[in-house]
Parts: sequence; structure tokens; C-alpha cells
Amino acid sequence: MKGPLYLHGEHSVEADAGGRKLLGLTNRVTRTQRERDIEKHLVQRVKALGGEVRKVEWVGRRGAPDRLVMLRPTIPRVVRGKVKETVACTWVELKAPGVKPERHQLREHARMRAMGQRVVVIDSIEGVEELLS
Repeated sequence: MKGPLYLHGEHSVEADAGGRKLLGLTNRVTRTQRERDIEKHLVQRVKALGGEVRKVEWVGRRGAPDRLVMLRPTIPRVVRGKVKETVACTWVELKAPGVKPERHQLREHARMRAMGQRVVVIDSIEGVEELLS
């Protein structure tokens, strides 16, 4: 019997009943995505694009986003009928699929947005791809 399937880039990692990892390519939808898997994918994709990612931990303040994503700005382009620009810095709150930010996190995100910061909440690998598209 196989255990949970976790998506890592283009490869999947499955565990058999004994806990041994089995590697292979897959196009299947994941059975379980964990926050750490989404975070790992975000870091890999940003670095592949030549960007930088920083893990954020604020002293004396709760609710800070998990990561700061820094990409070089690009020329605006039209994507699906909308003008899309790459923002140089984006604060990213990562969550497991279906998990919503807590109230204190939402308050901090609102404070940051009021100061002109871009803050996004991502709960899937597809969300990472949407951010970086």
C-alpha cells in the first residue's frame, strides 16, 4: 500500500508501506499538499527565475507573512486581456490547501497593504505558478 503523494516540481515522491520513498514523474493531482511543499516549490521557482526569497520572522510583531519574494521588474505585458506587470517585491503568506489566514494575520496584511505593500496568500502549487506567471 502506498502512502501520501507530495508534489515536488515535476517529480512526485511516494512512500510505500515501509516508509521508503519511491520517485517518479507524474501528472496526477496530489492527494496531499503540505505548506512546506508549497514553500519549497515557491523557493525553487523564484530562484529558477533569477529572483531571491527571504524567510521572514519579525521580532515583537505577530502575523508577518512567511516569505519576501524579490524579482526583477519586467516590461508590462497583456495576459488574458489584462495588463500584467512584475512587482519587484511581494510578501507571501503560505498556507496548507484550504487553510485561511488567522485574524491577526489578516490585520497585519491590511496594515501592510495600506502602506503600499503587495501581500498575497497562497495555498497551492497552482497559486505559486499564478503569482509567477
